[in-house]
Amino acid sequence: MEEDIKIQYCRLLMLNSDLSDNHKAYINGFEGMINLAKNIRSNTLNLYLLSEILKDISIYIRENKYLILKRKELSSDLEFMNHLRNIISGHLDNRTIRNAIQWESSVFHLTVSHDINCQLNMFYKSLIECSINSYVDISGKHKVFKGEIDLFYPPNQKELFDYLEKVNSQALNFIECILDEIKPQIKFVKNDEFLKLALEAGKVDFDIKNK
Repeated sequence: MEEDIKIQYCRLLMLNSDLSDNHKAYINGFEGMINLAKNIRSNTLNLYLLSEILKDISIYIRENKYLILKRKELSSDLEFMNHLRNIISGHLDNRTIRNAIQWESSVFHLTVSHDINCQLNMFYKSLIECSINSYVDISGKHKVFKGEIDLFYPPNQKELFDYLEKVNSQALNFIECILDEIKPQIKFVKNDEFLKLALEAGKVDFDIKNK
């Protein structure tokens, strides 16, 4: 139990830092579609990791009704983030790429054939739009936004950024609350006890691939 809670604590510390960087990027703005796309890919992966961590830390927050409620509030947004992650980060399969090319066929226009940066900008834009716009219910209505998202249309871009800022803000607040909950359960050692832990470093088995 003690070892596991330290593991979850360190996972949350890293995730808190990474999500904070994602969050600040939307506020500060982006230079070009490539940087935006890379941040969204990173952001969706980090939020997916949060959803995975939540499964492992449930034992530590099950008595905290506030945190349980916060987790429920985040759940639907994390489902959407996982949908995006699967498409733009987790599985760059042929169908995904084919749809993105069909949505933005100018990637293969002769005028940009020697401009890789331009091709990447157009393709990333298309990939993100396809992944977002595919999140619809059986009637074809988008589950999160009012309609299709066009990243070159300022109101759509604002709608997306506002949403991502909201999700990140909620996730960061949630992580901070979890850290506050579990940190008191961790024993931080003094100098006279630290030597014992330091000796354990020599016993680390780095062959984790077969574990």
